Amino acid sequence: MATINYRFSDDRFEEIEVSDEVKAAYEEMESDERKRRWREHKRGEVSIEWCMKRRIEIADPINRDPAEMFFERKGVNFSSLVTLTDYQSRVAEMRFVERKTERQIAVELGKSQQSVNEILRKISKKMARFLA
Repeated sequence: MATINYRFSDDRFEEIEVSDEVKAAYEEMESDERKRRWREHKRGEVSIEWCMKRRIEIADPINRDPAEMFFERKGVNFSSLVTLTDYQSRVAEMRFVERKTERQIAVELGKSQQSVNEILRKISKKMARFLA
């Protein structure tokens, strides 16, 4: 039999007697955890939990889709977007306001997912020119 210094969830430690197999597994698990923490520290990664605890807002990705940026703004009147056809406006509304996936849009419109993807790509190009 062997003993390990076990840390409980309330941050107290206690020596516990365990079998040799359990001790080996526990030490391997602890070693893996230390390695993971070191890699995160070395790369400068920050977890979402860390940011949430400190009330830090996570920045949006650099390559955001122009159409998504536009349609996320509140109060957009989709019928007033003259650069988009009615069909494109409806697809954009479904994707960016209703937050539906391409597959869900395709099923609802009776189209293939690839055709929905192409429509969204056209919308992105038009909106990029519109916002420029």
